[in-house]
Amino acid sequence: MNKLYSLLILTLCFFVAGCSDDDTDKSVGTTLKVVRADVDYTYEGGTGEIQVSALEAFTATSGESWCKVAVSGDKVTVTVDKSTLLTSRTSLVTLKSGSEKAEVRITQLGDVFGCDMKGDYSFSLMGGKQEFVLNTSREYTITTTGAEGWLTYEVTDGHITVTALPTTPSVNSRVGAISIESGKNIWKGTFTQIGLAGAYKMTHTRDDGKTYDGECVFTAGQEAGVYNLKCTGVPLGNGVPFKAVYADGKLTIDFDNQYLGLISPNYIYLCAYDKRGSLAWGADIKYVAELKIDKNNVPYFQFGDVGSWEGYTVDGFYYAAFSNFMDKGGQFTGQGYGSATNITMYHK
Repeated sequence: MNKLYSLLILTLCFFVAGCSDDDTDKSVGTTLKVVRADVDYTYEGGTGEIQVSALEAFTATSGESWCKVAVSGDKVTVTVDKSTLLTSRTSLVTLKSGSEKAEVRITQLGDVFGCDMKGDYSFSLMGGKQEFVLNTSREYTITTTGAEGWLTYEVTDGHITVTALPTTPSVNSRVGAISIESGKNIWKGTFTQIGLAGAYKMTHTRDDGKTYDGECVFTAGQEAGVYNLKCTGVPLGNGVPFKAVYADGKLTIDFDNQYLGLISPNYIYLCAYDKRGSLAWGADIKYVAELKIDKNNVPYFQFGDVGSWEGYTVDGFYYAAFSNFMDKGGQFTGQGYGSATNITMYHK
């Protein structure tokens, strides 16, 4: 029994020793190895390095012409050209030593064209500046249309700044565009500047103390800065235009011979009105509104007194009846068609 037990132990020892010898024979591994690869590239390209461990001489080849390789000792220098693509690109560097082969994937990021100028933008009558991102090393061209004389741009430090000059009294709304083109990619901004002319919502107070809505359309006259204002929804409501002058950011209505029309037998004139019940007319008496811009970039005029009528306040205007034309000796008849005070006009 003891003898049988000893033989069994001896047989097991031979079996274990045989397994160990087989594993050692099969442990011969790859002799070509990539130890380290510093090959991260932005669109600007540059030089990186692959460190290789090999028992024999090895070669390195690149799969793309923009990715160049050179072997020196146990290192491979990888040089990548600058990219003008918006998307990333890849190349495969293949290492060979005898029958062994290893591969390293090279990835280069695309050139991110940073530009957020794409859409419709507006400037007020006063002009101003708007700034956009323009950050790239790619070649590009900038063109403008409809921008002559009022819309310009400047590129500095990764930005493009668009500047609009203040509108002049004789100019209506105007539109210009700026396009940035690089290859097949186009970024375009369309810029609109509201002119003084156009339709305005007109709010005003009447003799009954209530506030009413109307409309006033500005039309440029023959002289620069002179506008014809045609109001509807006001007490007289006939829409006959009267004159106003825009200069230095202010719109001025004077009351010098502002004839509105004939409602037989009365000749109707626009007169300055004090809410205490007094009327006045003449070139020296004025109702003035400064041009303002609301938070939505909408221009508006809010009229008020500027002290031109001594001892009185120009609170608005009155549709007064005269016996004849003023320049023919016509006199105020003591009648009229009501007043409009506290006037504000918002560009539509």
